[in-house]
Amino acid sequence: MRALLATILLFVAACVLEAAESPISDADHILKPLVGSTVVAEGLAWGSGNKGLGERLTLPYGQTIFLVGSEYKKKHQNGRLVRVVGKLTIQHMKAAPEGAQGYGADFDYYEISVTEFRVIEKVSHAFPQSKK
Repeated sequence: MRALLATILLFVAACVLEAAESPISDADHILKPLVGSTVVAEGLAWGSGNKGLGERLTLPYGQTIFLVGSEYKKKHQNGRLVRVVGKLTIQHMKAAPEGAQGYGADFDYYEISVTEFRVIEKVSHAFPQSKK
């Protein structure tokens, strides 16, 4: 029984170490190939007026993509389903200095520079798509 418990603990420790070095999201295999491209993404708009990284789009499977651009800021509506078009990039946030407000550790995140924005009735694509 102790051997089984020790094996489980080693497995959990290995998973934790791997998670600490994991990519920025579980959806990297879908999103990373689109980085640098103009994409169409649909999801729930949120974060209007928030501090930090601010406005964001939560995709149907839970991935968050942050949004920038004047087109989006003029029309943002919390809690509404929206379709955004823009260039997908990966941004890096540095940790705040010790004792300062901000994020405690460095991290990367996805961002769309919004060029088009529309409120929609239902999501037709769960994942961002290249704009054709």
